[in-house]
Amino acid sequence: MCNQFRGKCIIFNVETVRGMTRREGTERDLQNLRSLFTTLHFCVDAFTDPTAKDITDKMQKIARDPGLEQDQCLVLFLLSHGRVVTTMTRHGVTSIEHIYGSDGLPVKTEDILEPITNARCPAMRGKPKLVFFQACREIFKVGSLETDAIATDAICATVATTISSSSSSLYAISAASASLSQPPISLKDFVVGYSTESGYLSFREVQSGSWYIDAIVRVFSEFAHEMDLCAMLRKVNGIVAEQWPTGSAIDNSLRQVATHTDSLTKPYLFFFPGIVTER
Repeated sequence: MCNQFRGKCIIFNVETVRGMTRREGTERDLQNLRSLFTTLHFCVDAFTDPTAKDITDKMQKIARDPGLEQDQCLVLFLLSHGRVVTTMTRHGVTSIEHIYGSDGLPVKTEDILEPITNARCPAMRGKPKLVFFQACREIFKVGSLETDAIATDAICATVATTISSSSSSLYAISAASASLSQPPISLKDFVVGYSTESGYLSFREVQSGSWYIDAIVRVFSEFAHEMDLCAMLRKVNGIVAEQWPTGSAIDNSLRQVATHTDSLTKPYLFFFPGIVTER
């Protein structure tokens, strides 16, 4: 992408979710993302504390936006709590991933992605769609074969635990490992990034924001002028994987590994000229 204007960057930033812990530090993520993508020549539109319906309605509106015809790319960030619901039956296991609106109601990630697929959004057909989830990927099991006790919390069983009592306290979102089934929609021309693997922790720091978003901002700021998107995301993965909570002993169980899927149909995606500074 070489034109001055690249397209839209939409950010859903859910700081307060009904019935759950406040996502302290997410405001820093929003500020950093807004600055980065404005500098990369995107039109940034941010929504703070949208409800579940606000999110789905906005995605439908984006898909119908005639202005997309002129855009080269669409970028979407969703910052919230999350959960994977795994249903176990005699016929097998199905897993559905959710993020939460400020009203505490879930939105299936499939319902976020589907409106901007090539089939539903002709204006973005053949153009890159970049979607990033900063959210818990806790596994919540239901089904006739599950016999162990299940949390009765009506919303989300995520627990934000203070790792350090200092001003840079970290919030760890607990999770259990399990596998995810692929959503039954075609994600051609997508890159979908997740702050953590399914079943693992996702950390957020009060002062500097989440590890994942902080790494994206740092890497894109430094390397967008010379490195393609997927190479930058691999570098993001490496940075996130090497961190551990401040104030705690090094413990592999507290590691976080970011991940992404890539179904782009062209070899490379660059943000030329990137962010060039005088040296």
